[in-house]
Amino acid sequence: MVSTYHLMMKLPTEYGIGEVKRDQTTARQCYVTSCRSKNKEALNLYVDGSSALGGSGAGIILISPEGFVVEYALCFGFQASNNEAEYQAILAGIRLAHALKKFHYQYIVILN
Repeated sequence: MVSTYHLMMKLPTEYGIGEVKRDQTTARQCYVTSCRSKNKEALNLYVDGSSALGGSGAGIILISPEGFVVEYALCFGFQASNNEAEYQAILAGIRLAHALKKFHYQYIVILN
């Protein structure tokens, strides 16, 4: 059972950070409003980089709001750590999104 006494939501106001405590109705309304206000034109960018003894690479998946999927695999010509490969994947994904003329995007980084 969830204790409603401990439920709290923070939100920006003109006087600083406001808090709403123990008010599920307000919390639900704010959540629904925030879900509706997300940019429906945003391109979703998923990336994952990898590093091994044989080299490093990355995978990129772009999904348009219409459901169009672009999958891209990169093989880097240099040794990189797993984090460096993931950073390079993000940069390559952003470049690909710009090439597709989509300047609003959301990205998810899969960290291993």
